[in-house]
Amino acid sequence: VPYKDDMADDLLRSLQLILKLDAKVADILAAQLFSELLHLVKASPDRIQTEACWKTFSALLRVGAHHLEASPAGFEILEILIAGNEVTEENLVSFLEADLAFIEGHAGSEDQSMKALDLLMSLVEKIKAWPTSDKIFGYWSKAVNVARHACNDSRPQVRNQACVMLQQVLLSSYSMNHTEEQWGEVMKEVVLATVNGLVTNVKKHREHEYPEMDKTARIALLMLSKAFLQFLPSLVKLECFSEIWLETLSILDLCNSCSSDELSEAVPEALKNMILVMATQGVLHPGWTDSEGVNLWNVTWQRARTTSPNLEPGMLSDYNIEYAK
Repeated sequence: VPYKDDMADDLLRSLQLILKLDAKVADILAAQLFSELLHLVKASPDRIQTEACWKTFSALLRVGAHHLEASPAGFEILEILIAGNEVTEENLVSFLEADLAFIEGHAGSEDQSMKALDLLMSLVEKIKAWPTSDKIFGYWSKAVNVARHACNDSRPQVRNQACVMLQQVLLSSYSMNHTEEQWGEVMKEVVLATVNGLVTNVKKHREHEYPEMDKTARIALLMLSKAFLQFLPSLVKLECFSEIWLETLSILDLCNSCSSDELSEAVPEALKNMILVMATQGVLHPGWTDSEGVNLWNVTWQRARTTSPNLEPGMLSDYNIEYAK
């Protein structure tokens, strides 16, 4: 039955009252309620206009994400709204909060959580299409943080896909006009922090809480290597670049200290790729020192040798990379 357009405004005004229902009553009515909301959104998506209304709608969707019977309809609502032209700067946070709830929600299937990750990528694409402004980095960062949060999901399939999604978001967004300082912030607060947290969980043997965490950490390590190299032209311009590089080496050391075949296989290749690109671009050379006069060329090779005896300065000649000895 087509939804009655003249009832849409009344229903929207009533939504806030629904959130105040007794929990048991709300649980009983949830399936019917979300069925009605789905009819409303299919017929009149443009009725949801004010910021307050979007916040209420988002709160309802977050509740529905954790309700077994209401979750499918709630997710279809979210899909319809994101696929349309409903996402704006004013309601972006409401969409991100709702999407995160469906990513994390166990009421739906893992497949639904994976589809919610795809919706996150759709939100990122919409943000990238908005006119450039001082606020874009903030909006984009909020979406990135949803992906980062999902990298800690207890379900291996969802967690691994979240790491892949985070990598896609980061690498596909380098064309955005973020400043060098902002890319440095992303590298430290998102990439390095995410990988460090995941590897620490492997180190602590938290397999009972996070099954297959070493596989997730390996995916994240690949993300670190690719993001570092993608952002390198911006990172090298920062005063804190040497700190970023040393922190990267420390995380690789942490990977090496884990009893994990997944990580022990991945670390040498990741480090070799970073070293080769840095040497090719003239970043890594014998005279490279930090602000305190520490020779980072020496530090890099010392740390590299603990990873693999094959990682030593002489390997650069195998790739026709020259340096002053």
